[in-house]
Amino acid sequence: MFIRMAKEGAENPTRRVSLTRTQIRTAEGAELLKLCGVLTEDGTLSADGLKKLSAWLDDHRRSDLPAVHFLKRAVERASSMNVRIPPDVLIEIAKDIEKILPPESRQKFRVRRRARRAAARAKLEAEREADRQRKFEERERNKPVISAYFKVKGVIYEGRADVILQYARPKDTVYLIRDRAHRHDRNAIEVRLNNGTMAGYVPRDYAVELAPLLDAGCRHIAFIDKILGYHAPVPMIDVTFYGNMASVEGAIAEEEVPAKPNVRAGVSPLGRELASGSNMVLTALGVLIAMLLIFVIWKMDN
Repeated sequence: MFIRMAKEGAENPTRRVSLTRTQIRTAEGAELLKLCGVLTEDGTLSADGLKKLSAWLDDHRRSDLPAVHFLKRAVERASSMNVRIPPDVLIEIAKDIEKILPPESRQKFRVRRRARRAAARAKLEAEREADRQRKFEERERNKPVISAYFKVKGVIYEGRADVILQYARPKDTVYLIRDRAHRHDRNAIEVRLNNGTMAGYVPRDYAVELAPLLDAGCRHIAFIDKILGYHAPVPMIDVTFYGNMASVEGAIAEEEVPAKPNVRAGVSPLGRELASGSNMVLTALGVLIAMLLIFVIWKMDN
């Protein structure tokens, strides 16, 4: 009769399910109280703790204690999910455990649970504040330092016009790198194309401002906005500089600029084309001089 009434009481929310002093004096009641205290020592219930509780309840499924049937029903609801137990379900089961505790133990559990929740809220707020600070620092770190828009200078020298015609297109990425060996301009900055070939120089009035940024390790993003075509193709460059710690996608440091092709060793097709062009000019010049000498000698003989 007591077993039947206990089970009925487990279904009746108004019936007492907390462990009484008399029940705690029994081996089963004392063991359940100790187990609940260990599993919720820090004010929470873990997934592993839930498994241990479920195993104990299965071993004592024939118990006369209303607390056992009350907890078993709560655990079975969680186990029926057949998925990883979410934190909110563990919290609810922890509250059910609190209900079966005697008043003095229940108060200790509530203190621990509230302290744990307060610590969790404080940790979450600290993480949110750290994330806000990180995003703020990232925005500050990635702010543009300076932007410039200029025509490439020196395109008519050293075959650069041919290089631009063959390899440069609007919207192509270009790269700025200091020419520290330049004899006439201590702020000289080369403009290089994707394959490392040189298109020309940054104008001097811009180089005065941009050279110190490159020297300081600042990163940059530059591209060809358009190519003007007067006597020679002249790329218009749009460049933005960022700090040396920037993490902007596409922003590169000076050491990441493509290296110049080895023209002397004939490594690149462009180098071979330039060398071939120079040889043709020299050959034509030599033929012309020879013809002039022949003409002069003929005139002298006649």
